[in-house]
Amino acid sequence: MTQQQNMKNQEKFALMFNAVLSMENAACKRLERRINEVSLPEAKQQLQHHLKETKEQQKRLQNLITKYNGTPTTEELGLPLPSYPESIKKEMESSMTEGEKELKKSEEDLLVEKAEATCYNMLIQKSNILNMGTEALPLLQQNLQEEESMINWIETNCPIMIQQLLNK
Repeated sequence: MTQQQNMKNQEKFALMFNAVLSMENAACKRLERRINEVSLPEAKQQLQHHLKETKEQQKRLQNLITKYNGTPTTEELGLPLPSYPESIKKEMESSMTEGEKELKKSEEDLLVEKAEATCYNMLIQKSNILNMGTEALPLLQQNLQEEESMINWIETNCPIMIQQLLNK
């Protein structure tokens, strides 16, 4: 590989890391909002824990981007949240209890976490296949593991949350 090709690949990886950073930037803001919204103490504690992890993920990505001669972004990606048709959205908002609304937000939490895990999986695969960015793999795998841990927490605690929130 020529030096020019290597520089081009580094720019691509810096861009890919920045894309994931923009997602973590948006996720961080969303977690801060969710911590204030959630009523279940265990869920609040888990969201606070994951917010700390997310801030560490941001730092890891910022360091990687700088290492690849990029500039870490402060921008935010649009998170993959459902956009209901207006008629359904209005009916849901007017008919749902506070507990049901909180459960809906928990569903959205799970969607966001799964999207983040997917992005890390794809980035790890690209690094392996292109044999580029391989020194970043331990950090990407750590971020992925933290996202998967949050996914597992939500899925494991979903029945308990449903039981507690539907009785609200």
